[in-house]
Amino acid sequence: MLALGTLRRECWRESRAKPLAERVRGLIYAFLFAPIVVLIVFSFNASRRNFVWQGFTLDWYPRLLANQDLLDALAVTLQVAAIAVVASTVLGSLLGLGLARLRFRGSGATETLILLPMVTRRSSWASAC
Repeated sequence: MLALGTLRRECWRESRAKPLAERVRGLIYAFLFAPIVVLIVFSFNASRRNFVWQGFTLDWYPRLLANQDLLDALAVTLQVAAIAVVASTVLGSLLGLGLARLRFRGSGATETLILLPMVTRRSSWASAC
């Protein structure tokens, strides 16, 4: 019965901590995404300087799409992203197949190094920085 009482106390503590953790998580997300939302909203501002809202406009987007240098940079970025996706998929698949099917010297250490980021608590990563 002592173990059951201890378990109930632990569950009670966790149930009280969850709303607080959810609020903190929400505040962190708001802090991280607020600048992005402000940037998107002010991209529709009619003012040349984005400090004061002077009205709604879509005039900046045709200018953006008419800038050839930006479009060239976007094309290069998308090409690099596509190459990185294909290369990482191929290498990850080959590594997964190799680790699952082959046993070699150091395979245990390799698996440990691959799984280490998933098992290490995030708090220890944060304290290391």
